[in-house]
Amino acid sequence: MTEEYWKERFESMSKKELLEMKKEYLRKELREYEENEPMTLSERREVRKWVRKGNSVRENPWNTAYENGYVMSFLDALRIEY
Repeated sequence: MTEEYWKERFESMSKKELLEMKKEYLRKELREYEENEPMTLSERREVRKWVRKGNSVRENPWNTAYENGYVMSFLDALRIEY
């Protein structure tokens, strides 16, 4: 599917539909992340709270980045911050 198709598709969606699509994407991303990233129960709770607020596991509220400049995942940044 072309970029034009997706542009038209997104423009035709309501705000509610876009929010639902985002939530579903974030839930899927979280499931995959939890399957592949070892974490404690308390870390899992914090990651889930972060995602429930509408954020990606690949972002963090502190804008902490790796040495190469890429933004750290929430969990990696959480481990550094706390």
